Amino acid sequence: MRRFLSSSAGATFNQETPNVTINVRKECVELIFKLGRGKYAILNMIHNQHGGITLVSNWCVYFNRLRNPQAQLPMIERNCPTLFAVMQNEDKDKVYEIELDKAQTGEEKVHGFALNVDSGIETPLVAALTMEVLHASYTLLNKCTKIYRELCEKPPFPAWKDGLKDIWN
Repeated sequence: MRRFLSSSAGATFNQETPNVTINVRKECVELIFKLGRGKYAILNMIHNQHGGITLVSNWCVYFNRLRNPQAQLPMIERNCPTLFAVMQNEDKDKVYEIELDKAQTGEEKVHGFALNVDSGIETPLVAALTMEVLHASYTLLNKCTKIYRELCEKPPFPAWKDGLKDIWN
């Protein structure tokens, strides 16, 4: 799974949807959003064990910086309230923190944010790309960009701002 941000799309955009496209990979379907010139956000779509779809934003090793939660969480709560809500499973949009290992992704360890969408039936991932899934992907995209912006503007610790380069492909 590719990381959340990239300087290359890795897929072609068409005229009907100039700001979003998909890329089919062996382990997932990537939803790629054009944020600006040379800036793309990537959400990975996978099946979950409940027969639904999970949208995943891969921040890779970024959150390895959280080594002492008791001391660090109060600073995160003060400076990055959106991140804090997600980390505490209190997000109003039901975005949550996720960790997937190599067995689940086929690649490196994935650590980031996710949002589940009930699809009702087990279908191939490409066929599961419905308006409901697309709407949920915008919810996750907006949440992740808000967290990124909070971390850029008011990082809880200086190294957290410098480390944002870790989530770029």
